[in-house]
Amino acid sequence: MSDSVLECLTAVESARLASTARTMLRLTVEERQWLDAGFRSTAGTPQLDFALGLSGIMTAQAVGSKILGDSELKACALSIHCAILRDAELDALANSISGFGAAHGLTGVLWSVHQAGLICGVSGLDRDVIEECLLAALSAWQTGHQWDVVSGAAGGLNAAHSFGIPATAQGLRILEGACQASLGSGSALDIGMAHGLAGLVAVLARGGRCRPEVLRASVAFLESNARSDGSRGVFPSEAGSSRVARSKFGWCYGDLSVCYALAMAATVLEDYDLLNRVCIYLRSSLDDRGPANEGVRTLGICHGLAGGAHMLLRLWQLTRFPFLADEARRWMLGLCDACERVEPDGMSLIYGRSGVALSLLGALGQTNWDAPLGMGYPLSGLSG
Repeated sequence: MSDSVLECLTAVESARLASTARTMLRLTVEERQWLDAGFRSTAGTPQLDFALGLSGIMTAQAVGSKILGDSELKACALSIHCAILRDAELDALANSISGFGAAHGLTGVLWSVHQAGLICGVSGLDRDVIEECLLAALSAWQTGHQWDVVSGAAGGLNAAHSFGIPATAQGLRILEGACQASLGSGSALDIGMAHGLAGLVAVLARGGRCRPEVLRASVAFLESNARSDGSRGVFPSEAGSSRVARSKFGWCYGDLSVCYALAMAATVLEDYDLLNRVCIYLRSSLDDRGPANEGVRTLGICHGLAGGAHMLLRLWQLTRFPFLADEARRWMLGLCDACERVEPDGMSLIYGRSGVALSLLGALGQTNWDAPLGMGYPLSGLSG
Protein backbone atom coordinates (compact mmCIF):
# COMPACT_ATOMS: atom_id res chain seq x y z
CA MET A 1 0.00 0.00 0.00
CA SER A 2 1.24 3.52 -0.79
CA ASP A 3 2.23 5.93 1.97
CA SER A 4 -0.72 8.02 3.09
CA VAL A 5 -1.39 11.18 1.09
CA LEU A 6 -3.09 12.57 4.20
CA GLU A 7 -0.01 12.84 6.40
CA CYS A 8 -1.90 13.24 9.70
CA LEU A 9 -3.22 9.66 9.47
CA THR A 10 -1.44 7.15 11.68
CA ALA A 11 -0.37 3.79 10.30
CA VAL A 12 -3.25 2.12 12.14
CA GLU A 13 -5.73 4.62 10.73
CA SER A 14 -4.39 4.19 7.19
CA ALA A 15 -4.76 0.44 7.55
CA ARG A 16 -8.36 0.91 8.68
CA LEU A 17 -9.17 3.08 5.67
CA ALA A 18 -7.61 0.49 3.39
CA SER A 19 -9.55 -2.35 5.00
CA THR A 20 -12.86 -0.50 4.72
CA ALA A 21 -12.17 0.43 1.09
CA ARG A 22 -11.39 -3.18 0.26
CA THR A 23 -14.65 -4.30 1.88
CA MET A 24 -16.60 -1.70 -0.09
CA LEU A 25 -15.09 -2.93 -3.36
CA ARG A 26 -15.90 -6.60 -2.76
CA LEU A 27 -18.68 -7.65 -5.13
CA THR A 28 -21.72 -9.56 -3.89
CA VAL A 29 -22.95 -12.71 -5.59
CA GLU A 30 -25.80 -10.76 -7.19
CA GLU A 31 -23.40 -8.11 -8.52
CA ARG A 32 -21.15 -10.76 -10.04
CA GLN A 33 -24.18 -12.31 -11.70
CA TRP A 34 -25.11 -8.89 -13.08
CA LEU A 35 -21.62 -8.53 -14.54
CA ASP A 36 -21.73 -12.04 -15.99
CA ALA A 37 -25.07 -11.21 -17.61
CA GLY A 38 -23.48 -8.36 -19.55
CA PHE A 39 -24.32 -5.60 -17.03
CA ARG A 40 -27.78 -5.13 -18.49
CA SER A 41 -30.55 -3.05 -16.97
CA THR A 42 -34.09 -4.37 -16.68
CA ALA A 43 -34.67 -2.79 -20.10
CA GLY A 44 -31.92 -5.00 -21.54
CA THR A 45 -29.48 -2.18 -22.32
CA PRO A 46 -25.93 -1.90 -20.95
CA GLN A 47 -25.53 0.39 -17.96
CA LEU A 48 -22.21 1.96 -18.86
CA ASP A 49 -22.21 5.47 -17.42
CA PHE A 50 -19.68 6.79 -14.91
CA ALA A 51 -22.03 7.89 -12.12
CA LEU A 52 -24.38 4.92 -11.93
CA GLY A 53 -22.98 2.19 -14.15
CA LEU A 54 -20.06 0.01 -15.09
CA SER A 55 -17.56 2.74 -15.92
CA GLY A 56 -17.62 4.05 -12.36
CA ILE A 57 -17.39 0.56 -10.84
CA MET A 58 -14.46 -0.26 -13.14
CA THR A 59 -12.71 2.96 -12.15
CA ALA A 60 -13.06 2.12 -8.44
CA GLN A 61 -11.77 -1.43 -8.95
CA ALA A 62 -8.77 -0.17 -10.95
CA VAL A 63 -7.85 2.58 -8.47
CA GLY A 64 -8.25 0.11 -5.63
CA SER A 65 -5.96 -2.39 -7.32
CA LYS A 66 -3.25 0.25 -7.68
CA ILE A 67 -3.37 1.77 -4.20
CA LEU A 68 -4.07 -1.44 -2.29
CA GLY A 69 -1.92 -3.69 -4.47
CA ASP A 70 -4.86 -6.08 -4.83
CA SER A 71 -4.69 -8.50 -7.77
CA GLU A 72 -8.34 -9.56 -7.38
CA LEU A 73 -9.50 -5.98 -7.86
CA LYS A 74 -7.24 -5.65 -10.90
CA ALA A 75 -8.73 -8.80 -12.41
CA CYS A 76 -12.24 -7.43 -11.91
CA ALA A 77 -11.33 -4.07 -13.47
CA LEU A 78 -9.76 -5.80 -16.48
CA SER A 79 -12.80 -8.03 -16.88
CA ILE A 80 -15.13 -5.02 -17.04
CA HIS A 81 -12.67 -3.14 -19.27
CA CYS A 82 -12.59 -5.97 -21.79
CA ALA A 83 -16.35 -6.47 -21.64
CA ILE A 84 -17.07 -2.82 -22.40
CA LEU A 85 -14.74 -2.80 -25.39
CA ARG A 86 -16.00 -6.18 -26.61
CA ASP A 87 -19.72 -5.62 -26.20
CA ALA A 88 -19.92 -1.95 -27.03
CA GLU A 89 -17.73 -0.85 -29.92
CA LEU A 90 -16.76 2.80 -29.76
CA ASP A 91 -18.90 3.72 -32.75
CA ALA A 92 -21.86 2.17 -30.95
CA LEU A 93 -20.90 4.00 -27.78
CA ALA A 94 -20.97 7.31 -29.60
CA ASN A 95 -24.43 6.54 -30.94
CA SER A 96 -25.98 4.88 -27.87
CA ILE A 97 -24.83 7.14 -25.03
CA SER A 98 -26.60 10.44 -25.11
CA GLY A 99 -24.88 13.62 -24.07
CA PHE A 100 -21.39 14.99 -23.85
CA GLY A 101 -21.44 14.96 -20.05
CA ALA A 102 -19.02 12.89 -18.05
CA ALA A 103 -21.16 11.57 -15.20
CA HIS A 104 -23.99 10.36 -17.45
CA GLY A 105 -22.52 10.75 -20.93
CA LEU A 106 -20.00 9.57 -23.47
CA THR A 107 -16.97 11.42 -22.12
CA GLY A 108 -17.10 9.67 -18.76
CA VAL A 109 -17.16 6.24 -20.40
CA LEU A 110 -14.23 7.08 -22.69
CA TRP A 111 -12.28 8.58 -19.80
CA SER A 112 -12.94 5.59 -17.52
CA VAL A 113 -11.99 2.98 -20.10
CA HIS A 114 -8.80 4.86 -20.95
CA GLN A 115 -7.77 5.45 -17.33
CA ALA A 116 -8.56 1.92 -16.15
CA GLY A 117 -6.52 0.53 -19.03
CA LEU A 118 -3.53 2.66 -18.12
CA ILE A 119 -3.76 1.78 -14.41
CA CYS A 120 -4.02 -1.93 -15.13
CA GLY A 121 -1.24 -1.93 -17.72
CA VAL A 122 -3.24 -2.66 -20.87
CA SER A 123 -3.64 -0.55 -23.97
CA GLY A 124 -5.59 2.66 -23.50
CA LEU A 125 -7.87 4.01 -26.18
CA ASP A 126 -6.36 5.50 -29.31
CA ARG A 127 -6.23 9.30 -28.98
CA ASP A 128 -7.55 9.82 -32.52
CA VAL A 129 -10.58 7.67 -31.74
CA ILE A 130 -11.18 9.55 -28.47
CA GLU A 131 -10.92 12.92 -30.18
CA GLU A 132 -13.26 11.88 -32.99
CA CYS A 133 -15.90 10.71 -30.51
CA LEU A 134 -15.53 13.81 -28.35
CA LEU A 135 -15.73 16.20 -31.30
CA ALA A 136 -18.96 14.53 -32.45
CA ALA A 137 -20.40 14.71 -28.93
CA LEU A 138 -19.29 18.31 -28.46
CA SER A 139 -20.87 19.31 -31.75
CA ALA A 140 -24.15 17.69 -30.73
CA TRP A 141 -23.97 19.33 -27.31
CA GLN A 142 -23.70 22.82 -28.77
CA THR A 143 -27.21 22.52 -30.14
CA GLY A 144 -28.64 21.68 -26.71
CA HIS A 145 -26.55 23.95 -24.48
CA GLN A 146 -26.78 21.81 -21.38
CA TRP A 147 -23.75 22.97 -19.46
CA ASP A 148 -23.75 21.39 -16.00
CA VAL A 149 -21.17 18.95 -14.62
CA VAL A 150 -23.44 15.92 -14.29
CA SER A 151 -25.04 15.76 -17.74
CA GLY A 152 -23.69 18.68 -19.71
CA ALA A 153 -20.56 20.29 -21.00
CA ALA A 154 -18.71 21.16 -17.80
CA GLY A 155 -18.04 17.61 -16.59
CA GLY A 156 -17.38 16.40 -20.11
CA LEU A 157 -14.89 19.18 -20.82
CA ASN A 158 -13.06 18.62 -17.53
CA ALA A 159 -12.59 14.94 -18.31
CA ALA A 160 -11.72 15.65 -21.95
CA HIS A 161 -9.22 18.29 -20.87
CA SER A 162 -7.39 15.60 -18.92
CA PHE A 163 -6.82 13.80 -22.24
CA GLY A 164 -4.96 16.90 -23.47
CA ILE A 165 -7.15 17.15 -26.56
CA PRO A 166 -6.91 20.60 -28.23
CA ALA A 167 -10.56 20.53 -29.28
CA THR A 168 -11.61 21.14 -25.69
CA ALA A 169 -10.39 24.75 -25.96
CA GLN A 170 -13.38 25.50 -28.20
CA GLY A 171 -15.74 23.97 -25.69
CA LEU A 172 -14.22 25.91 -22.81
CA ARG A 173 -14.85 29.17 -24.69
CA ILE A 174 -18.49 28.20 -25.18
CA LEU A 175 -18.71 27.27 -21.50
CA GLU A 176 -17.32 30.66 -20.56
CA GLY A 177 -20.13 32.29 -22.52
CA ALA A 178 -22.70 30.10 -20.74
CA CYS A 179 -21.21 31.19 -17.43
CA GLN A 180 -21.56 34.87 -18.32
CA ALA A 181 -25.12 34.38 -19.55
CA SER A 182 -26.15 32.61 -16.35
CA LEU A 183 -24.87 35.50 -14.21
CA GLY A 184 -27.18 37.89 -16.04
CA SER A 185 -30.23 35.63 -16.16
CA GLY A 186 -32.02 37.42 -13.31
CA SER A 187 -33.69 34.20 -12.13
CA ALA A 188 -32.99 31.75 -9.32
CA LEU A 189 -29.65 30.17 -10.18
CA ASP A 190 -28.24 26.85 -9.00
CA ILE A 191 -24.80 27.58 -7.52
CA GLY A 192 -23.73 24.02 -6.62
CA MET A 193 -21.12 21.73 -8.16
CA ALA A 194 -23.35 19.12 -9.75
CA HIS A 195 -25.75 21.30 -11.72
CA GLY A 196 -24.72 24.87 -11.11
CA LEU A 197 -22.29 27.75 -11.17
CA ALA A 198 -19.69 26.27 -8.81
CA GLY A 199 -19.16 23.44 -11.29
CA LEU A 200 -18.62 25.87 -14.16
CA VAL A 201 -16.15 27.98 -12.17
CA ALA A 202 -14.15 24.94 -11.06
CA VAL A 203 -13.91 23.54 -14.60
CA LEU A 204 -13.07 26.88 -16.21
CA ALA A 205 -10.38 27.54 -13.62
CA ARG A 206 -8.88 24.10 -14.06
CA GLY A 207 -8.92 24.47 -17.84
CA GLY A 208 -6.72 27.56 -17.51
CA ARG A 209 -8.28 29.39 -20.47
CA CYS A 210 -10.95 31.48 -18.80
CA ARG A 211 -10.68 35.26 -18.93
CA PRO A 212 -9.89 36.67 -15.45
CA GLU A 213 -12.83 39.06 -15.56
CA VAL A 214 -15.25 36.15 -16.02
CA LEU A 215 -13.79 34.32 -13.05
CA ARG A 216 -13.89 37.47 -10.92
CA ALA A 217 -17.52 38.16 -11.83
CA SER A 218 -18.45 34.57 -11.00
CA VAL A 219 -16.58 34.75 -7.69
CA ALA A 220 -18.35 37.98 -6.78
CA PHE A 221 -21.73 36.42 -7.56
CA LEU A 222 -21.02 33.31 -5.48
CA GLU A 223 -19.77 35.35 -2.54
CA SER A 224 -22.77 37.67 -2.70
CA ASN A 225 -24.88 34.68 -1.65
CA ALA A 226 -22.90 33.91 1.51
CA ARG A 227 -25.17 33.84 4.55
CA SER A 228 -24.28 35.80 7.65
CA ASP A 229 -25.99 33.21 9.85
CA GLY A 230 -23.69 30.20 9.72
CA SER A 231 -26.15 27.97 11.58
CA ARG A 232 -27.69 26.95 8.24
CA GLY A 233 -24.40 26.77 6.42
CA VAL A 234 -22.70 29.53 4.47
CA PHE A 235 -23.97 28.96 0.92
CA PRO A 236 -27.48 27.97 -0.20
CA SER A 237 -28.17 25.58 -3.07
CA GLU A 238 -29.70 28.34 -5.18
CA ALA A 239 -29.11 32.05 -5.52
CA GLY A 240 -32.25 34.12 -5.36
CA SER A 241 -34.25 31.34 -3.73
CA SER A 242 -36.51 31.95 -0.73
CA ARG A 243 -35.74 28.49 0.68
CA VAL A 244 -33.82 28.57 3.96
CA ALA A 245 -32.94 24.89 4.32
CA ARG A 246 -29.62 23.96 5.87
CA SER A 247 -26.84 23.65 3.29
CA LYS A 248 -25.82 20.21 2.14
CA PHE A 249 -22.31 19.11 2.97
CA GLY A 250 -21.09 16.92 0.16
CA TRP A 251 -20.04 17.15 -3.47
CA CYS A 252 -23.31 18.18 -5.15
CA TYR A 253 -24.32 21.39 -3.33
CA GLY A 254 -23.48 23.56 -0.39
CA ASP A 255 -20.48 25.01 1.36
CA LEU A 256 -17.79 22.55 0.28
CA SER A 257 -18.66 22.65 -3.41
CA VAL A 258 -18.80 26.46 -3.54
CA CYS A 259 -15.60 26.81 -1.48
CA TYR A 260 -13.83 24.37 -3.82
CA ALA A 261 -14.80 26.51 -6.82
CA LEU A 262 -13.68 29.68 -5.03
CA ALA A 263 -10.35 28.08 -4.09
CA MET A 264 -9.78 26.99 -7.69
CA ALA A 265 -10.47 30.54 -8.87
CA ALA A 266 -8.13 31.94 -6.20
CA THR A 267 -5.38 29.63 -7.45
CA VAL A 268 -5.72 30.77 -11.06
CA LEU A 269 -6.11 34.44 -10.16
CA GLU A 270 -3.34 34.22 -7.53
CA ASP A 271 -5.73 35.97 -5.17
CA TYR A 272 -4.60 35.44 -1.57
CA ASP A 273 -7.38 37.65 -0.21
CA LEU A 274 -9.97 35.36 -1.79
CA LEU A 275 -8.18 32.31 -0.42
CA ASN A 276 -8.29 33.82 3.07
CA ARG A 277 -12.02 34.40 2.69
CA VAL A 278 -12.44 30.76 1.68
CA CYS A 279 -10.69 29.85 4.92
CA ILE A 280 -13.20 31.95 6.87
CA TYR A 281 -16.18 30.38 5.06
CA LEU A 282 -14.90 26.87 5.76
CA ARG A 283 -14.19 27.52 9.43
CA SER A 284 -17.68 28.97 9.85
CA SER A 285 -19.25 26.01 8.07
CA LEU A 286 -17.29 23.42 10.05
CA ASP A 287 -18.01 24.94 13.46
CA ASP A 288 -21.03 22.73 14.12
CA ARG A 289 -20.58 19.98 11.56
CA GLY A 290 -18.97 16.58 11.82
CA PRO A 291 -19.41 13.00 10.64
CA ALA A 292 -21.24 12.10 13.86
CA ASN A 293 -23.62 15.08 14.14
CA GLU A 294 -23.97 16.24 10.55
CA GLY A 295 -27.31 14.56 9.98
CA VAL A 296 -26.12 13.12 6.65
CA ARG A 297 -28.50 10.30 5.85
CA THR A 298 -26.40 8.53 3.25
CA LEU A 299 -22.81 7.46 2.75
CA GLY A 300 -22.39 8.30 -0.93
CA ILE A 301 -20.26 10.79 -2.82
CA CYS A 302 -23.14 12.97 -4.01
CA HIS A 303 -24.46 14.31 -0.71
CA GLY A 304 -23.31 11.82 1.90
CA LEU A 305 -20.40 11.27 4.26
CA ALA A 306 -18.07 10.12 1.48
CA GLY A 307 -18.74 13.34 -0.43
CA GLY A 308 -17.95 15.47 2.62
CA ALA A 309 -14.74 13.56 3.36
CA HIS A 310 -13.57 13.71 -0.25
CA MET A 311 -14.28 17.41 -0.67
CA LEU A 312 -12.39 18.21 2.53
CA LEU A 313 -9.43 16.19 1.24
CA ARG A 314 -9.44 18.00 -2.11
CA LEU A 315 -9.75 21.38 -0.39
CA TRP A 316 -6.79 20.57 1.85
CA GLN A 317 -4.73 19.44 -1.17
CA LEU A 318 -5.60 22.66 -2.96
CA THR A 319 -5.15 25.15 -0.11
CA ARG A 320 -2.91 23.32 2.41
CA PHE A 321 -4.84 24.84 5.30
CA PRO A 322 -3.75 22.58 8.21
CA PHE A 323 -7.21 22.49 9.82
CA LEU A 324 -8.61 20.94 6.63
CA ALA A 325 -6.21 18.01 6.93
CA ASP A 326 -7.50 17.39 10.46
CA GLU A 327 -11.11 17.67 9.28
CA ALA A 328 -10.51 15.35 6.32
CA ARG A 329 -8.98 12.79 8.70
CA ARG A 330 -11.95 13.11 11.08
CA TRP A 331 -14.46 12.63 8.27
CA MET A 332 -12.56 9.71 6.72
CA LEU A 333 -12.54 7.89 10.08
CA GLY A 334 -16.18 8.83 10.63
CA LEU A 335 -16.97 7.33 7.24
CA CYS A 336 -15.31 4.08 8.32
CA ASP A 337 -17.44 4.09 11.49
CA ALA A 338 -20.61 4.69 9.47
CA CYS A 339 -19.80 1.85 7.05
CA GLU A 340 -20.00 -0.54 10.01
CA ARG A 341 -23.54 0.62 10.80
CA VAL A 342 -25.11 1.61 7.48
CA GLU A 343 -25.24 -0.29 4.22
CA PRO A 344 -24.33 1.92 1.23
CA ASP A 345 -26.86 2.21 -1.57
CA GLY A 346 -25.65 -0.39 -4.06
CA MET A 347 -22.36 -0.47 -5.96
CA SER A 348 -22.52 2.74 -7.99
CA LEU A 349 -19.91 5.48 -7.82
CA ILE A 350 -22.17 8.44 -7.11
CA TYR A 351 -24.40 6.88 -4.41
CA GLY A 352 -22.91 3.53 -3.50
CA ARG A 353 -19.91 1.52 -2.35
CA SER A 354 -17.60 2.40 -5.27
CA GLY A 355 -17.74 6.08 -4.36
CA VAL A 356 -17.22 5.35 -0.66
CA ALA A 357 -14.14 3.30 -1.51
CA LEU A 358 -12.74 5.97 -3.83
CA SER A 359 -13.16 8.63 -1.15
CA LEU A 360 -11.13 6.53 1.31
CA LEU A 361 -8.52 5.59 -1.30
CA GLY A 362 -7.92 9.27 -2.05
CA ALA A 363 -6.40 9.64 1.43
CA LEU A 364 -4.00 6.76 0.77
CA GLY A 365 -2.62 7.58 -2.68
CA GLN A 366 -2.75 10.17 -5.43
CA THR A 367 -5.88 9.73 -7.51
CA ASN A 368 -7.58 11.57 -10.34
CA TRP A 369 -10.78 9.55 -10.48
CA ASP A 370 -13.03 12.59 -9.90
CA ALA A 371 -12.16 14.45 -13.12
CA PRO A 372 -15.60 13.57 -14.60
CA LEU A 373 -17.14 15.23 -11.52
CA GLY A 374 -15.52 18.58 -12.33
CA MET A 375 -12.52 18.08 -10.06
CA GLY A 376 -9.29 16.05 -10.18
CA TYR A 377 -5.98 16.02 -8.33
CA PRO A 378 -4.95 19.68 -7.84
CA LEU A 379 -2.52 20.76 -10.52
CA SER A 380 -1.15 23.48 -8.27
CA GLY A 381 -2.32 25.60 -5.40
CA LEU A 382 -1.78 28.67 -3.28
CA SER A 383 -0.39 27.74 0.10
CA GLY A 384 -2.68 28.83 2.88
